[in-house]
Amino acid sequence: MKHSLRNVALAATTLITATAVAAPIVNVPADQATIPLAIANVDAGGQINITVAGIYGDPITLAGGEDFTMTNTSGGTVTIMDDVNGTPSDNLGEGRALLLDSDSGQAGDLAGAVDVTFENIRFQRDLGTGSVIDIDQDPTTVTSDAISFTMTNCEVVHTLVGSGGEAVKLDDGHVGGATVTFTATDTLFETNQNAGSGKAALRVQDSTWENLNVTLTGCTFNGVSEGTIRNDGGNNQTWVIDNCTVNAPNDRAMEWDDPHDNCSITITDSTFTAGQECIRVSEDSINNTWILRRNTFDNSTATGSGDDTLNIDYNSSGGLGTGNSIEVTNCLILVGDGLRGIDIDAFIASGELHHNTIVTPGTTEGERAITSSTSSGVNNASNNIFIRFTDPVSGSYAARSNNYTAGSTDEGAGDITHFNAADLATALTALGLDSSYVPQSGSVVLGAGDNTINVGSVDRNGGVRPLPAASDPDVGCFEVDQSASVSDWELYLQ
Repeated sequence: MKHSLRNVALAATTLITATAVAAPIVNVPADQATIPLAIANVDAGGQINITVAGIYGDPITLAGGEDFTMTNTSGGTVTIMDDVNGTPSDNLGEGRALLLDSDSGQAGDLAGAVDVTFENIRFQRDLGTGSVIDIDQDPTTVTSDAISFTMTNCEVVHTLVGSGGEAVKLDDGHVGGATVTFTATDTLFETNQNAGSGKAALRVQDSTWENLNVTLTGCTFNGVSEGTIRNDGGNNQTWVIDNCTVNAPNDRAMEWDDPHDNCSITITDSTFTAGQECIRVSEDSINNTWILRRNTFDNSTATGSGDDTLNIDYNSSGGLGTGNSIEVTNCLILVGDGLRGIDIDAFIASGELHHNTIVTPGTTEGERAITSSTSSGVNNASNNIFIRFTDPVSGSYAARSNNYTAGSTDEGAGDITHFNAADLATALTALGLDSSYVPQSGSVVLGAGDNTINVGSVDRNGGVRPLPAASDPDVGCFEVDQSASVSDWELYLQ
């Protein structure tokens, strides 16, 4: 039976409300007419199944004490939104699909811990400038109740053309106390791509967010402006981003703004594409660790001054940032014309930049592949390839070895002599790389790496490094099996 998307929501409001009896499994609409009624009548740790596809126009409000898993078992699309007949209901007043609010009937704190999981559900907002999902804490109160918010195979989409809001926003801070955990797997976060002033796909808004753990696996983020993934600050945060795609055609892919201390950010096996910086970090902050492994960072279409691909700046207002570290290894970095690949301004206690391929693929050479403002900026840089930069490396380094440019090599002493390639094809030919920057038979980078530096055992594509095991590694982010025959390698590439 087909159900009109609007009629599912309307019909649910006309059904007779069942007597409130908690149950371990609640089916919507068979056992409870609406999703809010199902939440009110499921056992702690219980299961809510949405068995009929369509739009459910009663949004979700969580105030504390909720503990359930909600799964779309209909075989079709289940959409939750605050939109009955095209008009926001009085439930939330601003069009959110889901609100977790510490101020809903309490004096600044939740009514209890929250542990909720959503599976195969679409959250949508067509109206207003706010977020689709709003996890709203109180920045003035030490929060004693933990929050665990999990999404698997979901979609969170703000469709408003013009000035739409975020897909997911962690709002107004979280001061100390219990941990907030936000986990998403195989989930789409999107703000309308035609919106000239739309906002982030995922945003932590407020510099008072503390004790926050964010884990994102296999997710796609499509944003418009203000950074597709944006963090406005906070302390004691742990972020793990793995196998994700982050798209920001007109802006930054990821932005960390305002002071943040004692944070750990790990990004692996992901692709960031941006019209400005792929990652921008600013403000004076201390004791933060950035680990970037096996990623592709592409802002080759960027043209604005300062739109460097990885822009790590912990010295923007007074020089107070200390104790920060960064590792960038086995990454492919594609840089905009006249710009910089990795720009580390200052106050990095430990910097490790190894086995990266950094390229300006456009019509004009980039300015620099790697630059650091002070001697503390980068400690070690090795086994990198720099293609088409007027001044490949700038700054002071404790150790620098086996970094190749097109046509020359640096063995650790002095500046790199750069081959000024007129175009990308000339540079690739000089290095023996194909159009995907993979070394070919006879390439000067094969087996030319320094094997004394521990940079992990896999290359950009997850392949074993070095190949064969007893050899020296290849320079750059890709490793080629030097024991294979040419025909074997060509077959592998196919």
